[in-house]
Amino acid sequence: MEGSRGGGSVHEREKGSKNSSSSSTSGGRWWRRWINAARYVVALALTVVTMVVIVYAFKVEFREKQLEVTVKNGFVLVSKPPAAKSSKVVSLTLTVDAFNPSGHGRVFFTDVWAYLAANNKSGMSNIFIATPIKFGATVQPQLYRVIYITMNMTAENPSYRDYYDKLSSSNLSIIIPNAALRLEGTLRTEAYLGHETPGRSVVYCCPDITIGIAIAADSTDVPCKMQKASIDEQPDATLLQCVPIN
Repeated sequence: MEGSRGGGSVHEREKGSKNSSSSSTSGGRWWRRWINAARYVVALALTVVTMVVIVYAFKVEFREKQLEVTVKNGFVLVSKPPAAKSSKVVSLTLTVDAFNPSGHGRVFFTDVWAYLAANNKSGMSNIFIATPIKFGATVQPQLYRVIYITMNMTAENPSYRDYYDKLSSSNLSIIIPNAALRLEGTLRTEAYLGHETPGRSVVYCCPDITIGIAIAADSTDVPCKMQKASIDEQPDATLLQCVPIN
């Protein structure tokens, strides 16, 4: 009987040991499955974050770029023909610097028209001369492109006769202060080699331009601003105001 009781105790201990081992094995498997699932979730999250960063970087890198445009000395130089000449052409010349601040990709500014606006003798602002810029500008990354603009006026055009008379007869260093230059054209940017963004119409407005026959020693370059309204949409009363794009 004692042997029987002793045998029963050994059997129970063996059974308990097996149950404990089985429970430990199940717990270990559950723990490994949980770790694997956690690793999968972390890997998935890292993949999503990486994709978001890549997409954002791609968007930043290949978004449309702008030019930084300035008028050299903020001045338009007037050249008048000698009185003895029969030709009565008044030439207006200015220099524009276009800078591409981007580290990658060229910027193309094409189909450009230049407009000069100023107050007439009645105090009303008008665009008194316009001219196309034949070649526009292709600006390399981190480089400047100099654009030379020449506009010619004659007495035969009645739309700006008042301005012509003033510019052709005055010998003042400053003939017209507080004029405005507008450069309207198509802007495209190089997304990557051989591929460009679609062209879009832009206006660079340059306020506080001086028109005269002598550049002042203390003159400074005038920065231009991206403007909301095109030439056709700009009311005459605000032609000399440059409202930047936010």
